Amino acid sequence: MSWPTENWPTENWPTENWPNEHSPTENWPTEDWPTEDWPTEDWPTENWPTENWLNIGALDDIPRQGARVVKTAAGCVAVFRTAEDRIFAMSDHCPHKGGPLSEGIVHGLSVTCPLHAWVFSLETGMARGADVGAVATYPVRVEAGRILLNVKRLARRVAA
Repeated sequence: MSWPTENWPTENWPTENWPNEHSPTENWPTEDWPTEDWPTEDWPTENWPTENWLNIGALDDIPRQGARVVKTAAGCVAVFRTAEDRIFAMSDHCPHKGGPLSEGIVHGLSVTCPLHAWVFSLETGMARGADVGAVATYPVRVEAGRILLNVKRLARRVAA
């Protein structure tokens, strides 16, 4: 499938050193890119492929600084909403004692496990402070007030 690029804003794209060792684009390591910081407000989305995105509900279904659980074949996924309306998704299973992270306290860009107070970054899934460990994270986005979860990464977790 090709992406419709004719309407994309390209005036600020870097053109020097292109193409380079990262070309062609099918060799790029896109699954680990930090897409939440990309300036997407001007991107045309009407023709984006949607086969890898699952509509899991309305943004308003999750209270600010709260979470909801989505049950999948890969296990339960906790979907978090921050006070600033940012959305994050990660495994609902704390690696320490298996606590349900969706029942934890959301503060800033972190969640605290309700069982033993381990703190995890909502952005990376990494434990903070003296704790060691990580939780799987999953790409999510909001379009027209609906939360979309990327199921491609979930499918890879099931296959592993």
